[in-house]
Amino acid sequence: MLTANIFFSFSKVFHQPGSGGVLNLPFQRPIESCRKFTSQVIESVISNITSKIVNLDLARLFANAYPNTLDTTIQSTTCLDPSADDCLPLSFVITGDINAMWLRDSANQLMAYVDYIQHDIRLKKLFLGTIYLQANFINIDPYSNAFNQPQSMEALANGTLSYRDLTQSESEQEPTFNLTSGEPLETDYEFKQTTDRPTENQFIDGRGQPVAYTGMVKSLFRPSDDATVFTYFIPGNAMMSVELNHLSEMLVSSRLNKTEMANEAARLSKEIRDGIYAHGIINHTTFGQVFAYEVDGYGSSLIMDDANVPSLLSLSLIGFLEQNDTIYQNTRRLVWSKHNPYFFSGPRGSGIGGPHVRRW
Repeated sequence: MLTANIFFSFSKVFHQPGSGGVLNLPFQRPIESCRKFTSQVIESVISNITSKIVNLDLARLFANAYPNTLDTTIQSTTCLDPSADDCLPLSFVITGDINAMWLRDSANQLMAYVDYIQHDIRLKKLFLGTIYLQANFINIDPYSNAFNQPQSMEALANGTLSYRDLTQSESEQEPTFNLTSGEPLETDYEFKQTTDRPTENQFIDGRGQPVAYTGMVKSLFRPSDDATVFTYFIPGNAMMSVELNHLSEMLVSSRLNKTEMANEAARLSKEIRDGIYAHGIINHTTFGQVFAYEVDGYGSSLIMDDANVPSLLSLSLIGFLEQNDTIYQNTRRLVWSKHNPYFFSGPRGSGIGGPHVRRW
């Protein structure tokens, strides 16, 4: 098995043939027998694109990087065979450097191949299996961001059916939300642990800093896994607003007759968006109106950006606003300047880091 640790060692060694370009980059894909998942459609895409790239080093970089998710991170799957129509596909996709599956990472890792799923049934089932497994994980713990691999993927796929058949009970279908209002059941979530890193814990006994009502959603942690300073995390709320609107549209167009739920999703999307524009924008002395990274609703704000998506820089990418939006362009100029404490610049390049990966 090609684990994260083994591939880490493999990736540090130069593998022939070299690219033949100025940098003579190595061929860093695992041998075919060690690749986790192979799609002939994706292999054809790689061949087609690299044949059109004049720069040999750039072509090799693409050939190494584009299939990396399929080559190295599809840790376990079940029911992906095109003829397997009587079982539930499940796909455990590790983050790459750690043998665990992150909800955000696994979704984004596969998005590079989404344009080709209609041309490869196994690739399509790989996507579907990832969605099913993510749903299983969220039902297990809606607050967790990452999960270890189940001991048996097949058992997990068959678990609900077996539970119902053996117990004649449908308690596994008990909702985690109020069936009348759609509101989540009351919870008093907190996060505490023993650690020597302050970014691994939250303030005030694990509940985070106090906040005023804004219509936004609290987040105790950032995409980097670092704790938030102020728990109204603007990029995360922006993405939540966008995806709730997508959910509403999907429910309206489905055959599930979920008009009430669709309307509620649309309402929440607007409430979050309104909260961002009411409380998440500050007047910067140099750049004018910009989006803050985090706020508390009382007037406090944190001005910075982190490379992890969702970020302030990615607001147009995730569909929250248009790229030519004035406030976004002001924010973008701030993010790409020394007014962002995690912007770095030197003789070899410039970019954006973050508290988790530093800026130097």
